[in-house]
Parts: sequence; C-alpha cells; structure tokens
Amino acid sequence: METNEDIFKLIKILTRSVVNDSKIESEYNGDSLVMGNTKYILNQTLRQLTLPDENIYISNKAYELWQKISPKNYDIREVNYKQKVICENDEPIKVKVYKGSNLTPEKEELTLQKGVEFVYNDVFHEDHIIPVSQIIKKLCELEKANKLTNDNILKILNSITICKMLKDEDRNIHERSKRPQSTDEIIDRIYGSKVQIRRLIDIENEKTL
Repeated sequence: METNEDIFKLIKILTRSVVNDSKIESEYNGDSLVMGNTKYILNQTLRQLTLPDENIYISNKAYELWQKISPKNYDIREVNYKQKVICENDEPIKVKVYKGSNLTPEKEELTLQKGVEFVYNDVFHEDHIIPVSQIIKKLCELEKANKLTNDNILKILNSITICKMLKDEDRNIHERSKRPQSTDEIIDRIYGSKVQIRRLIDIENEKTL
C-alpha cells in the first residue's frame, strides 16, 4: 500500500524550526524563499487536522441548538470558524452572538429562522480540550530528544480532542492554557458542571438504536 508522509514531513519541518527558533529557508533556481513565525503556522496546521469521530465532543446545548438550526444540510464535524451556515428551522430561534474574541455578547440577540445566514463562530465555539500549545510543547520535546518519528508524532496527534459548544458556554470556562494532560481529567475538573458534554458519535449511535 502506497503511503504519503507529507503531513508528517510538514510537522517535522515546522517543529524543528520552532525548537531552533529559526526561519525556514528554501532556494530554487537562484531564488530564495524565507518563512518566519513558524510557531503560529504549526499552531494553525494542528487546528486544521481532521480528527477521528471518537475525538469529537459536543455540549448538550450545542447539539440541541444545532438539531434545530441545520441538521440536514450540514455535518457539524465539517463546519468551523468563519464558515457561514443557513438556518433551516421554520420557527424563530434567538441566540447570543459573540464577535471575534469578545467576552461579552452583542447587545441584540440574533433571530434565526429559515433562510437566515450566520457565521458559525459567532454562535458556536470549538475548544481544543488539550490546548494546542501543549501539543506543540510535546512535539518540541520529541525533537529535542531526537525522537520526532512518525509513530511518536501520530501518538501525540491522536491525543487531540475538541469540544463543540456554544460561545456562551465557552465564556464560562476560564482555564485556557494551564490544564491537565488528560482529556478525561479536563472534562471532569475544568468543564465540570459548567458544560455538559458527550462524544458526538455516542449521541448519534443512540439515535440509531
């Protein structure tokens, strides 16, 4: 079976650049290209990885709202950030809207009903349960130990879990970067009673029974 290691190669190049605090430089036909700010690029690269279903969680409130808004035309696994979503629900639904990283919602709630378009990230939030900064730290530790192999990279990437929740719920979680190393421990200690979550695949499997 033919394999493709491009993503592993990319992560190795970026991680080594971060560890060495250096820019990435390339030359071709006498021309040179230089890329800096590689820690930011590595961060964004990790955020764009497609995760296995068992690594995707969703809050009860977010799931309930999504089922009202758009259960047919959109798979919430594939919707994120600035993607626009068109509401399918006939009955009006009022939701709180947060612009960018604002900690407080807009004064006026958004009324969603059939045909109304909204930006996913204005209403929903995608929280990396184990912060991406911790994932980068683990990759850098492997590089420093000369153990940045594909197998070791894969073990770390498989530990990435996300939780889709309402922006309103996210604003009640204050521990952003200093979190335990275990997903289960974070869910128990950090989310606690603030956000009730479940694996998305578990909810869907129950519906098919």
